[in-house]
Amino acid sequence: MDKLDNLRNVKSEVLLGGGKEKIDKQHSLNKLTARERISYLLDEGSFVELDALVSQRMGIKYSDKNLACDGVVCGYGTIMDRPVCVYAQDYTVLGASLGEMHANKILKVMDMAAKTGVPVIGLTESAGIRLKEGLNALDGLGKILAKAASLSGVVPQISVVMGPLAGIASSISQLSDFTFMTDKTSSLFVNGPQVVKGNSHNDVTAESLGGAKKCLENGKAHFVYEGDKECLDAVKDFLSFLPDNNLSDTLYMGETDDINRISSVLNQINPDDINTIITEIVDNGRFVEIQKDYAKNIIAGFAHLGGESIGIVANNGLLDTKGCEKISRFVRFLDSFNIPVLTFTNVDGFEVSLDEEDTITKAAANLICAYSEATVAKINVITGKASGGAYLCMGSKHIGADVVFSYPDAEISVLSSSAAANIMFKDDIAESDDPINERKAKIEEYKEKEANPYVAASLGFVDDVIEPDSSRPRIISALLLLAGKRESGLSKKHRSN
Repeated sequence: MDKLDNLRNVKSEVLLGGGKEKIDKQHSLNKLTARERISYLLDEGSFVELDALVSQRMGIKYSDKNLACDGVVCGYGTIMDRPVCVYAQDYTVLGASLGEMHANKILKVMDMAAKTGVPVIGLTESAGIRLKEGLNALDGLGKILAKAASLSGVVPQISVVMGPLAGIASSISQLSDFTFMTDKTSSLFVNGPQVVKGNSHNDVTAESLGGAKKCLENGKAHFVYEGDKECLDAVKDFLSFLPDNNLSDTLYMGETDDINRISSVLNQINPDDINTIITEIVDNGRFVEIQKDYAKNIIAGFAHLGGESIGIVANNGLLDTKGCEKISRFVRFLDSFNIPVLTFTNVDGFEVSLDEEDTITKAAANLICAYSEATVAKINVITGKASGGAYLCMGSKHIGADVVFSYPDAEISVLSSSAAANIMFKDDIAESDDPINERKAKIEEYKEKEANPYVAASLGFVDDVIEPDSSRPRIISALLLLAGKRESGLSKKHRSN
């Protein structure tokens, strides 16, 4: 056998991963193998593998003679002709347990993403730390977590959880910018069902503890899809909103919709119908919402406006702690990668409860910091109510919005109209022969005299009161102006709290 034949034989064994039996088992669970996932995700023929011949740490023996690729396939390729770095843990090889060389391979591909300024995508499923390798394996995992933290805000990081991911390794997904999961085949938790049951005496399953639907509800997952292919298709599509790195300009996809399009629907729209408002304004009505089942009082996601990527935040109810956290993290991501922030404000105040009082002050402070520190273009459209501190927090002019528009029937005030009327006119209401109708009259009086948008406009807190049907061209015009925005804050490493 010559050297070329030997090379081909070695590589053909590597391609088999954990062997046909384990590959068949993976397929029986309706899951693709690591190599199949990479092949489906990347443009055909574009994948270039790195460290294919790396195997387990020397001197440690396993039941399998040779751990192909040490349980993780790494490399780079393209998605719709855009270069990306990618790694996929191979569950057919010792359950994709993480050992020292396994970790080193992932670190190398993350370093490659940092050097070249391209997104890094991790296709993850793992049984956890490889116990035989002890602290060396733990050290490798620690370095991966530290590397993910250092890459945050430098290149986009996407985690695609496609099987079990347990222990502190599950934090890899949360250090990423966006987490995708597959329904019924993936799970994400620090302590597994048996550990939780032993400590709490509660019967729990992997699905109820950290399944995809659970993670969508608690905010750990941004998206959940039925199977591997549907999930990977969504990842490919999602990249159309993201730049390559933090030095790239906002991604431009070309104008596919009239930038001067007028929407007569908006002149009759209910301000609570925020989804319709958004889809009427953005290019081709296409809006991709993130964390749809988490903090439902806040809508957040991506769209294109005039062909360019934009992040959108909107109220869908009172502002609460989870809603503040959802917006804060999203705005920080947008600012890190030069993506403008478009906020639709329709909020009547903060959620009122004892639990909220424990947490809302800190969450609101973080939200104010996220908006005020952001140096990207910040545009706000007040579509309905804008009351008090909650309105202040929602990227208002008061905390640094560049351009603020208001619809003519919006209410902008220091308190909700009902609360303000109760305080300002309490004596008139109490002394009236018909206090119920007197209260209603005073509320309307407050709306008309104090809370109408023209008062805010006269003070410079609203740049223009616009006809709703012209929202799209007005917002795009503002974005074009703000494309050249230059702004820097005080010199510092980062916030101290």
